[in-house]
Order: sequence, then structure tokens, then C-alpha cells
Amino acid sequence: MVSWKQWSEPGEWRATITGVGHKGRLYTIERDGSLYKTGARSGRSEKLDGGYDTKFLVSDGDILVAIEKSGALYTIDPATGDWQRLGEGNEWGNTVAADAMGGSLFTVESSGTLYHTDLETGEWEELGDGFDTRYLWAWAGYVYILENDGTLYKVDPDSGEYEQFGDSGAYATTTAATIHDGTLYTIEDGKLGATDIDDGAFEELSGPEYGNTRHLFGAGDALYSIETDGTLYKIDLD
Repeated sequence: MVSWKQWSEPGEWRATITGVGHKGRLYTIERDGSLYKTGARSGRSEKLDGGYDTKFLVSDGDILVAIEKSGALYTIDPATGDWQRLGEGNEWGNTVAADAMGGSLFTVESSGTLYHTDLETGEWEELGDGFDTRYLWAWAGYVYILENDGTLYKVDPDSGEYEQFGDSGAYATTTAATIHDGTLYTIEDGKLGATDIDDGAFEELSGPEYGNTRHLFGAGDALYSIETDGTLYKIDLD
């Protein structure tokens, strides 16, 4: 089982629209375009920069990567908040899910096409199509795609070949999810569950107390939940 505790003042994170864990810190974007850095252990927040209009925020190596609502792509220095544009035009405007690893950004568009983008040059290539994606994660050399019907797929990022991971529709009732340290954490019917990405073994970790979770992400040795009322909770993985 796990334990959780309130990690902010009530409603303090109500304006958060997206976020990611990166090297023991939480990075979040608020509705007014502000980028914040929060210590995962201390809970203390610092505003880094403003002017963002971000749809997706992901982490890779020493950088953050932002896809703006306009479709523009940026890399961000997590220490200073300085950002640099990649690519030309607004080529990522139809993105519905994204993550990054090893210098590559992986995205699925509303058309169902999976793309790979080089984070040094901004050049992209198509890897596959026919996806109907709700979530996407890049972890340990593979891309994991959770479809809207609740089926999880494991994708080879070099060839685009994929295989089903687990049963069809196994995650159909999932309302929030993240991959952290080799485990897929999901909330279904308010209960937190853990699936081992290596062998597919599933364990239920809690009762139905997570039914109000809006965002779920990992940082350091814990998970963090932002509830629908805007309160941040830390979930200790005992």
C-alpha cells in the first residue's frame, strides 16, 4: 500500500494546466503562462519565467521540452527558464500526446500518426499510423502508447513496430496515469494501481481515495497528484 499527504495549501495549484517531474523537481505551467519549479522534497516553489502558452511539457536528459498551443516547439533550460525554438512554423499543433527520451521527442497527432522529432535539429519523421491515443510515455528505449479504448502498446522507436502489452482494454477506466521508474501507475475507479513494465504484473495499491485526481506525475522517489480542487498531494511509494 501507499500513503499520501497534502503537499500544498488547498487549491494552490488550481491554475496548473500541465507539468512534469524532472530530477527531483516538479515543473508546471499555469494558465497565465508562468513556469514554476517546485522542490519535490521541500514543496517550495519558484517562478522561472512567463509568456508560455503550453499544451505539453515533457523532460529529457538536461532539458525540458514544450509544445505550445500554437504548435511551436521549444526546449527549456530547467535552471533558468530560458527557452529556444526548434523547427519552423507550427508543425506540432495537432499533437494529442507526447514524451521524450534520448534526444528524441515522440508525438501522436489527432490523425493517429506517430512521429519522432530530433531535439537538436527539429527535424521529424513518421514512425507509424492508426493510433487513437490518450497517453504516451517514453521509457527505457521504448515508447508506450495507451489508447482511448484502454489498450496499451509497446512501440520500437526505431522501426515503429509495436506489440500489445497486456489485455485489450485493460486500462479502459483509467482517469490518470504516468510511468515512473519502470512502473506504470494508473488510477481506475479512484484506486491507484501499479503495472511492472518488464513483466506486466499488476498490483492494486490503494482504496478509492484518488477519484478526484486530475494530474499524476512522478519525481524523485514519489508520485504527485493534483486534485480537481487544485490541491497538490505527495504519494509516498512505500
